Amino acid sequence: MPAGTTGAPLTSIANIRPVGLGTGIFVLGHILSLVLLAVALWRGRAIPAWAALVLGLSQILHFTFAVIAPVHLLDGCAWGLTAAAFAAAAVALTREPRASADSFIVSS
Repeated sequence: MPAGTTGAPLTSIANIRPVGLGTGIFVLGHILSLVLLAVALWRGRAIPAWAALVLGLSQILHFTFAVIAPVHLLDGCAWGLTAAAFAAAAVALTREPRASADSFIVSS
């Protein structure tokens, strides 16, 4: 099947305004939410700074290689960076001592 055959329906669907708008909002939210998560984890010192930096940069790379200049191999590498950052975050967050419920009680 020629590439144009499969791409044409997707292009025509994306040209429907509500679909295009919804897709744009999803992509923007998807990228910005992980960048904001990286900033929050970095500022909260919850994970190593390198992991937060890799998490934020991986989403910028993902957007670049999935939307701006589609290169599937590099987009896959960007997702690999995301996975590595999340693995580092999982290790860091599971090693932290858990706070007791009493530490969250506010006395008046």
